[in-house]
Amino acid sequence: MEFYSSGKLMLTGEYVVLAGATALSIPTKRGQSMQVTPSKRPSIHWKSIDHNGNCWFENEFSLRDLSVEESVDELVERRLIALLQYISTHSNVFQSEQGYDITTTLEFDRQWGLGSSSTLVANLAKWSGVDPIELLHAGFKGSGYDVATGMENNAILYHLENGQATWEKTQFEPSFSKQIFFVYLGEKKQSEEEVKQFDVKNVSLHDIALFNELTNDLLTCETLPEFSYIMTSHERELSHLLNRPTIKYQRFRDYPFTIKSLGGWGGDFILVVGNPEDQAYFRNKGYDTILSWEEMIG
Repeated sequence: MEFYSSGKLMLTGEYVVLAGATALSIPTKRGQSMQVTPSKRPSIHWKSIDHNGNCWFENEFSLRDLSVEESVDELVERRLIALLQYISTHSNVFQSEQGYDITTTLEFDRQWGLGSSSTLVANLAKWSGVDPIELLHAGFKGSGYDVATGMENNAILYHLENGQATWEKTQFEPSFSKQIFFVYLGEKKQSEEEVKQFDVKNVSLHDIALFNELTNDLLTCETLPEFSYIMTSHERELSHLLNRPTIKYQRFRDYPFTIKSLGGWGGDFILVVGNPEDQAYFRNKGYDTILSWEEMIG
């Protein structure tokens, strides 16, 4: 059996999604696959392959108690054990004491922040049939928008209401996508730490309504100037809320067009408005990983 989930980029609603705002998330062209093969061993043999085809994690988990005989990477093992234990309790995939060989293969760099964890959770949920958001919370913190995007492999509008996740498919295919590209800042943010530090009590109902309006405006915008205005407004309002300067103000003050953070501010990718020749500005500053809309989204 093989399962596949896409990576993600949150275009609107970062941080404030935790307070109940609606976020727009779009799937990336690259994701993660998971191959599950029954085996005769009373264990789960786990193997993780990176985007270069190299094995970066491999170990054997006992079916009896999901432990490992010898630790290879304690953090990875602890997370996997938490996920597998949830599956064991809420699914019947382990009831026959059937062992498995499980191999995951990433299509993007693990450091890029496109969802190496969320695509894993989504694939495990697709295989086991458990609730994907509950499974996520068994091993990680977060709103769950990234897992939902991987479950759908489609753009979604994601919303938390009284702690319960809801989402619906949508479309976002701007006609001006050739004038949008993505720059990797090279400083991967830990989503869990960002979630811990963000205080939802600082977000008012007025704030939520404002960000929801920006998301709705984005879905209906038809021109690049409209898009740029919405992205700049979102960045400005979130800067006020977080009491943190925007990434453009911090690093790219002389760039003439719109720049928007994606996900955890200050790391991972930024969205940039500009023509292909404008990418030279960022390369001259040492940012070598730059993807066009076509390369990132498809």
